[in-house]
Amino acid sequence: MRLKPRRLLRAGWLTLLLMPLWALAYVWPAELVAVLAGAVIGYAGLIYFDVAWETAIQDNVPHRALGRVGAWDTVTSFVAMPIGNVLAGPLSHAYGIDRVLTVCAAVLFVAALSQLLIPGTRRLTRAPAPVPATVPA
Repeated sequence: MRLKPRRLLRAGWLTLLLMPLWALAYVWPAELVAVLAGAVIGYAGLIYFDVAWETAIQDNVPHRALGRVGAWDTVTSFVAMPIGNVLAGPLSHAYGIDRVLTVCAAVLFVAALSQLLIPGTRRLTRAPAPVPATVPA
Protein backbone atom coordinates (compact mmCIF):
# COMPACT_ATOMS: atom_id res chain seq x y z
CA MET A 1 0.00 0.00 0.00
CA ARG A 2 2.97 2.29 -0.46
CA LEU A 3 1.77 3.32 -3.90
CA LYS A 4 -0.37 6.43 -3.46
CA PRO A 5 -1.04 7.93 -6.87
CA ARG A 6 -1.97 11.59 -6.93
CA ARG A 7 -4.63 10.87 -9.54
CA LEU A 8 -6.20 7.87 -7.83
CA LEU A 9 -9.29 7.66 -10.04
CA ARG A 10 -7.20 7.58 -13.21
CA ALA A 11 -5.08 4.81 -11.70
CA GLY A 12 -8.28 2.97 -10.81
CA TRP A 13 -9.64 3.13 -14.36
CA LEU A 14 -6.28 1.95 -15.69
CA THR A 15 -6.24 -1.07 -13.37
CA LEU A 16 -9.83 -1.89 -14.35
CA LEU A 17 -8.44 -2.53 -17.84
CA LEU A 18 -7.09 -5.80 -16.40
CA MET A 19 -10.58 -7.25 -15.89
CA PRO A 20 -11.05 -8.45 -19.51
CA LEU A 21 -8.12 -10.85 -19.02
CA TRP A 22 -10.40 -13.06 -16.96
CA ALA A 23 -13.01 -13.37 -19.73
CA LEU A 24 -10.33 -13.90 -22.37
CA ALA A 25 -8.71 -16.67 -20.32
CA TYR A 26 -11.85 -18.75 -20.89
CA VAL A 27 -11.32 -18.40 -24.64
CA TRP A 28 -7.56 -18.82 -24.81
CA PRO A 29 -5.86 -20.87 -23.52
CA ALA A 30 -9.10 -22.15 -21.94
CA GLU A 31 -7.30 -24.03 -19.17
CA LEU A 32 -8.26 -23.93 -15.52
CA VAL A 33 -4.90 -22.49 -14.43
CA ALA A 34 -5.20 -19.67 -16.96
CA VAL A 35 -8.78 -18.90 -15.90
CA LEU A 36 -7.70 -18.78 -12.25
CA ALA A 37 -4.73 -16.55 -13.08
CA GLY A 38 -6.98 -14.32 -15.19
CA ALA A 39 -9.45 -14.10 -12.31
CA VAL A 40 -6.75 -13.16 -9.82
CA ILE A 41 -5.29 -10.50 -12.12
CA GLY A 42 -8.66 -9.19 -13.28
CA TYR A 43 -10.16 -9.01 -9.83
CA ALA A 44 -7.01 -7.37 -8.44
CA GLY A 45 -7.62 -4.60 -10.95
CA LEU A 46 -11.31 -4.48 -10.06
CA ILE A 47 -10.61 -4.26 -6.32
CA TYR A 48 -8.04 -1.50 -6.82
CA PHE A 49 -10.56 0.36 -8.98
CA ASP A 50 -13.26 -0.10 -6.34
CA VAL A 51 -11.04 1.44 -3.66
CA ALA A 52 -10.15 4.33 -5.99
CA TRP A 53 -13.81 4.88 -6.91
CA GLU A 54 -15.10 4.79 -3.34
CA THR A 55 -12.31 7.09 -2.20
CA ALA A 56 -13.09 9.56 -4.99
CA ILE A 57 -16.76 9.55 -4.05
CA GLN A 58 -16.07 10.07 -0.37
CA ASP A 59 -13.50 12.80 -1.07
CA ASN A 60 -15.61 14.73 -3.58
CA VAL A 61 -19.29 14.27 -2.79
CA PRO A 62 -20.76 16.50 -0.07
CA HIS A 63 -21.51 14.53 3.08
CA ARG A 64 -25.23 15.38 2.94
CA ALA A 65 -25.54 13.77 -0.51
CA LEU A 66 -23.27 10.78 0.08
CA GLY A 67 -26.11 8.34 0.82
CA ARG A 68 -28.06 9.23 -2.33
CA VAL A 69 -24.96 9.14 -4.53
CA GLY A 70 -23.95 5.79 -3.03
CA ALA A 71 -27.43 4.37 -3.64
CA TRP A 72 -27.48 5.50 -7.28
CA ASP A 73 -23.95 4.20 -7.74
CA THR A 74 -25.01 0.76 -6.49
CA VAL A 75 -28.20 0.65 -8.57
CA THR A 76 -26.49 1.68 -11.80
CA SER A 77 -23.59 -0.70 -11.17
CA PHE A 78 -25.85 -3.73 -10.86
CA VAL A 79 -28.79 -2.91 -13.15
CA ALA A 80 -27.22 -4.45 -16.25
CA MET A 81 -26.25 -7.74 -14.62
CA PRO A 82 -29.65 -9.46 -14.95
CA ILE A 83 -29.87 -8.31 -18.57
CA GLY A 84 -26.47 -9.84 -19.30
CA ASN A 85 -27.45 -13.04 -17.55
CA VAL A 86 -30.62 -13.32 -19.62
CA LEU A 87 -28.79 -12.65 -22.89
CA ALA A 88 -25.75 -14.88 -22.23
CA GLY A 89 -27.47 -18.18 -23.03
CA PRO A 90 -29.25 -17.23 -26.26
CA LEU A 91 -26.24 -15.26 -27.58
CA SER A 92 -23.86 -18.14 -26.79
CA HIS A 93 -26.20 -20.55 -28.53
CA ALA A 94 -26.47 -18.31 -31.60
CA TYR A 95 -22.85 -17.14 -31.91
CA GLY A 96 -20.77 -19.53 -29.82
CA ILE A 97 -19.36 -19.21 -26.34
CA ASP A 98 -15.91 -18.03 -27.45
CA ARG A 99 -17.31 -15.17 -29.52
CA VAL A 100 -19.62 -14.02 -26.75
CA LEU A 101 -16.81 -14.10 -24.18
CA THR A 102 -14.51 -12.19 -26.55
CA VAL A 103 -17.18 -9.53 -27.08
CA CYS A 104 -17.73 -9.37 -23.30
CA ALA A 105 -14.01 -8.80 -22.79
CA ALA A 106 -14.07 -6.07 -25.45
CA VAL A 107 -17.06 -4.40 -23.80
CA LEU A 108 -15.30 -4.47 -20.42
CA PHE A 109 -12.15 -2.98 -21.96
CA VAL A 110 -13.97 -0.24 -23.89
CA ALA A 111 -16.11 0.63 -20.88
CA ALA A 112 -13.05 1.21 -18.70
CA LEU A 113 -11.02 2.90 -21.42
CA SER A 114 -13.86 5.24 -22.37
CA GLN A 115 -13.88 6.70 -18.86
CA LEU A 116 -10.32 7.89 -19.39
CA LEU A 117 -11.60 10.09 -22.22
CA ILE A 118 -13.50 12.17 -19.66
CA PRO A 119 -11.15 14.94 -18.48
CA GLY A 120 -12.58 14.94 -14.96
CA THR A 121 -11.69 11.30 -14.38
CA ARG A 122 -8.17 11.79 -15.66
CA ARG A 123 -7.45 15.00 -13.75
CA LEU A 124 -9.19 14.43 -10.43
CA THR A 125 -6.54 14.69 -7.75
CA ARG A 126 -6.62 13.83 -4.09
CA ALA A 127 -6.02 16.43 -1.50
CA PRO A 128 -2.84 15.76 0.45
CA ALA A 129 -3.42 13.77 3.61
CA PRO A 130 -3.43 15.90 6.71
CA VAL A 131 -0.31 15.64 8.82
CA PRO A 132 -1.19 14.06 12.15
CA ALA A 133 -0.71 16.33 15.10
CA THR A 134 2.04 15.29 17.44
CA VAL A 135 1.23 14.83 21.07
CA PRO A 136 3.65 16.59 23.42
CA ALA A 137 5.54 14.17 25.62
